[in-house]
Amino acid sequence: MVLMPSLRTLAVAGLGILAACHFEDHTPEGSRRDEAQIREVIVEYYRGFSARDWAACRKFFAPEAMVSYLEPINTDSSRVIVAPVDSILLAWTRFAQDSLFPPPQAQILRADLHQVNGVASVWVTVRQTVPVLPEGREPPLHLEDQEHWVLQRTSDGWRVVFLTLPWTPR
Repeated sequence: MVLMPSLRTLAVAGLGILAACHFEDHTPEGSRRDEAQIREVIVEYYRGFSARDWAACRKFFAPEAMVSYLEPINTDSSRVIVAPVDSILLAWTRFAQDSLFPPPQAQILRADLHQVNGVASVWVTVRQTVPVLPEGREPPLHLEDQEHWVLQRTSDGWRVVFLTLPWTPR
């Protein structure tokens, strides 16, 4: 004759097993705080970008930071350009002064972060919306891209050391 354990016995045994189990958190010390700080750098950068406040944008970059982007050569090809962040911000300043377009509004759709010690890599999916022209002839233009950020922890906090843009910044 096979004895069937009672529901009560099974419940008590299950609780005993559950009590013996525990989840281990192997997150490196400080990494959650680092992640919050890294995300804040990116959010504040885009806030400055949307306001065309290039000085606000610049403060999140290391002094020697570089930016890479594709420059079209013709309709079929392009070349990779790597330039200091200051030259990119200068180009944006000149473009903004000469532009008929209102400032684009940037919205972060997703940020995938990977951090190892004092270096972080972030893939940011961003949507930039260029509002209608003052004449109202064109609908807003929505551009969705992925940018790749590399940040490093410094004595001043997290700073961008390299940014790869999928578009030409001028």
